[in-house]
Amino acid sequence: MRLPNRIDAIKVLASQLIVWHHLASYGPLSDALHQIAPALGAWLYDYARMAVQAFLVVGGYLAAHSLNALAHHPHSSLAPVLLRRYLRLVLPLGAALLIAMVCSAVARPLLGTDFVPASPTLAQVASHLLLLQGVLGFDALSAGVWYVAIDFQLYVLLALSVAGCGRWARAAVVVGTVASLFYFNLRPEWDHLGVYFFGAYGLGAMAYWAGHASERNARHLGLGLVITLGVLALAFAFRERIAIALAIALILATRLPAAADPSRTRASLAAMVPIGPAKQPFFKRLATSSYALFLLHFPVLMLGNAVFSQWPEASAPLALAMLLACWLLSMWLAIPFERWIERPLQTLVSRRFRPAPLPAQQPEVSQISPK
Repeated sequence: MRLPNRIDAIKVLASQLIVWHHLASYGPLSDALHQIAPALGAWLYDYARMAVQAFLVVGGYLAAHSLNALAHHPHSSLAPVLLRRYLRLVLPLGAALLIAMVCSAVARPLLGTDFVPASPTLAQVASHLLLLQGVLGFDALSAGVWYVAIDFQLYVLLALSVAGCGRWARAAVVVGTVASLFYFNLRPEWDHLGVYFFGAYGLGAMAYWAGHASERNARHLGLGLVITLGVLALAFAFRERIAIALAIALILATRLPAAADPSRTRASLAAMVPIGPAKQPFFKRLATSSYALFLLHFPVLMLGNAVFSQWPEASAPLALAMLLACWLLSMWLAIPFERWIERPLQTLVSRRFRPAPLPAQQPEVSQISPK
């Protein structure tokens, strides 16, 4: 199976697990799920959230690819690259936040503020649009928006390494990965900043460089470095989330034929949407709408819980039906959101801030030039 298909499979599986983690975490529906299937509910609550590691690794992998142009154009500006990434993330986020605020206003009188966000302030909304809500200490307006901010921070860190460290850029990424795996990721007080997650993101970037090195020795060296860092980090302090990140990185590090070049994909959770015909296989639609699903499922979950809470006698079959309805409705809404909102916005940004063309050949693991 070619890598874009692998990436699609990872995105679909990870996004579905995140949705079900939230279904098992919030509101009366989650309480019903834990009563009906306690083992399943506990697993979804404790472990499904680790699917975020897949997005971190895939994001790092694709970001390393997208920044090849930056690495080979030392006189171009870093600012348009970062602005392009920011807009591709925040424009769909803004539309989804508007939907979330409307849905929370509907659900709040029925559910209270147990998990439904309180009425937002202007400063709170502004902090979300600036992707600074976690740094500034504002409560989230929707579940999962913290990751969008983290994704941008991680991309900035990687872009600064590529643009600022010249031939030592990849060494700088390795150092940052080590610092995250052995220090920041072990301290929960850092979990609102990208450095906490840079270990998984850096493993993804290293997997890309290893898989696209032109020489076999360089590929083996890069792959060995990924394995060594991952294994040492697990030996130092075992974390299931890092084990998952290492496994995903190894899957992605496989060298690909030229036809499977991931240049047709976008370089982040929010930006992996190919601009093309609307008619796609269903699985591909799920993959391209994974960011939309990530943004929209919590508003659906709030409304589903609000409806369920008003039922006079909530039985187990009804609870299961509502859970499945929330899940299916989230996927159904994500597809038109991606097609009619996310994709046009991202097309507009891509045309306005067109990246420099990629070089004809990929650099080896040990070769990278500054921007």
